[in-house]
Amino acid sequence: MICPHCGKEFKDGLKFCTNCGMAATQQLQQILPVTPAPAPVQAPAENKTSDLAQSILNAVPSSPASQYLYDEKNKGKKKKEKKVKAEKTPKAPKAAGEKKPKGKIFKKVIAITLVISILGAGGYFGWKYIPGLFASKDEAMGELIVVLDDADKVVEDFDNQMDAYSESDDSLGALMDLSHLADNTSQDLDKLRQKAEKIQGLDQKTKDAVSAYFDMTINAYSSFKDVSSFYSYYVALMTNFIYKYPSFSNYSDISAFFTDYEDWYNSTQNAVDTIQNIPSSVQMQWDNFKEAFGLSANIYQKLAYAVAYNDFLSYYSANNLISRFELQISNTSDMIISDFQGECDFLDSQIAKAKEISKELHEYKDLSKNDKESYSFKYTSEKDMILDYDVVSDIYPSLYNTYDAFAIVKTGCLYGKKTIVIEAEIPGFTQKFKQTFDLDPSYKAIYIKPAVLTGDIDLSIKKDAQMNISVYEKDGKTLIESQSFPIEIKGKNDFVWIDDEFGLVTRDNILCYLNPNSANIEVLKRNAITELSTITGGMMDSIVGYQKNYYNDKYIGTYLQAAGIMRALYDMGIRYETDGYTLDQSAHQYIKLPDEVIDTKAGLCIETSLVVASALQSAGFHCFIVMPTGHAQVAVELWENTGEYFLIETTCLTADMNNNDIIIDAANAYLQGNGLPRNYPIRYLSQEEWNKYIQENNCYIIDCNDAKTLGMTPFSN
Repeated sequence: MICPHCGKEFKDGLKFCTNCGMAATQQLQQILPVTPAPAPVQAPAENKTSDLAQSILNAVPSSPASQYLYDEKNKGKKKKEKKVKAEKTPKAPKAAGEKKPKGKIFKKVIAITLVISILGAGGYFGWKYIPGLFASKDEAMGELIVVLDDADKVVEDFDNQMDAYSESDDSLGALMDLSHLADNTSQDLDKLRQKAEKIQGLDQKTKDAVSAYFDMTINAYSSFKDVSSFYSYYVALMTNFIYKYPSFSNYSDISAFFTDYEDWYNSTQNAVDTIQNIPSSVQMQWDNFKEAFGLSANIYQKLAYAVAYNDFLSYYSANNLISRFELQISNTSDMIISDFQGECDFLDSQIAKAKEISKELHEYKDLSKNDKESYSFKYTSEKDMILDYDVVSDIYPSLYNTYDAFAIVKTGCLYGKKTIVIEAEIPGFTQKFKQTFDLDPSYKAIYIKPAVLTGDIDLSIKKDAQMNISVYEKDGKTLIESQSFPIEIKGKNDFVWIDDEFGLVTRDNILCYLNPNSANIEVLKRNAITELSTITGGMMDSIVGYQKNYYNDKYIGTYLQAAGIMRALYDMGIRYETDGYTLDQSAHQYIKLPDEVIDTKAGLCIETSLVVASALQSAGFHCFIVMPTGHAQVAVELWENTGEYFLIETTCLTADMNNNDIIIDAANAYLQGNGLPRNYPIRYLSQEEWNKYIQENNCYIIDCNDAKTLGMTPFSN
């Protein structure tokens, strides 16, 4: 008998051909007169990139919740019709005694008996002859193409179903359904991958390409399941909780407000806690979101204090914090949605590249043997990692602690895993940032904020600089990519009132200019003690805040300590500058730091207010920055937990408004029950007067205690 596979003689009694190894049973199969027709090979699926990002963005609300992102190009788009498979024609029943075709039965029997005989032998050698696993390379490629076509069809079905969901009016339902759909899709693809891995006879290049195809598609849909699930919870959180917080101004019954606010806070906190498994692409912004939500607890406490003590300064500062809370939530939501879009764009890139690999494999199947040997799949020669950058254009050094980052590196491996080293610095301003990151087939947003250089840095004026970012291989030496981005470093005295680049800037950020622990503030306090001792005839010899009551009326102690600070400023030669000053939200302001005001012996109203507030805060007083239109002043609480305040006009640094006689006369008038004179540097306002003053002068109130809450510490290197 002649072996039909290699043409050599097949000796009787042997189970396998001694030349090529073909099994005797397989030889019988190949010479049967009835040969099953090969399975039809589907044409490669159209290389259509599914737009994951836009479809889900259509379902994610922005701030406010009533507005939804919608892509105008989708308007009027004709909804795709699902293909309906034709029903199979029922086979006619077999006549009695009719035999089934011999070929199919014989083939099944041979296959079963061969498996049984090999399992009985128990050797690895026999396994490679199981039918379907010992096919030729051409046959193996044929089997693979069938699997790939099935996989491409799974991907296409997801695209079609997602197109339908993108037009849904139920955003939350669509997000959850798409999460389940993506999960089912990844599971279907994983089954097909297992099927492809069992195919024997494929060369290594083909195996690598197939592995890349399934890694990218499975990861894309698995990641999409995670991000769409997260966003469904996030949308529900924003819609059902965050945007429904009680507004103090809508309540006439204060107790009802606090009851509702407490219920809102607790239920929202529970909703936040239930969101787990945060995608790495939004982890940073999710942390910012939770920090912003944490501010609502501080707001609640401040409002409770305002109501308990009829404290209008606390009330208005709380309202300003509410505005900051809303802005921070809005900005963070925008960034989360932006990161979500980046994640979806990344997944689109994975799917698009996987489709290209599928297309290549279809073409590779038909190449000649020589062409296959010299062929290189494109995915092996292209970058398997994406790199994109967002970098700030301006940096205000004194606001360093308000920035989330100076640069965001958006990266991830389309296929496989990779360890990279990122180095970044701004020469002349920051130290070198260097950190190792493990990348996998998912999108990652890396926030970079290098530490400032230690020692002397010339920040007296603005200057041009650049952010240098280099990405290396795991060894930290082999360069992958290097980029430089122009940046303008502002002077240390430059302040911006409104901005939102990689951070949150409001008027509250002026708290960064408070410096209660600076050297010159300590000098000012020592001089203030000398002034205080002179004014009181030695009865007061320390600046101690609320710790000691020198008089029967403890409030006069606060007044005299504040007066001592004002007298010290004047006697140190510090004078008020009358240059223009603005709180225009579009303007950048040049503002001296407290130490500089003392060194230069001059300051604008905002600058002298920062000096006085820094000294008071250093002594443990509770004080506020009060900003009427185009002006700045300081308020200090008479005694802790009173809700009553002195108003300090820090520009009264003249001989006729700042001398011992004026201070002593005012103190005596207050002790005698006549109140403080209205035109003096330090005056008392009743709570009703404070309310009227704030409203009539459109005052912006900033609680100096919020510096710690908001993380606004002075710039230091």
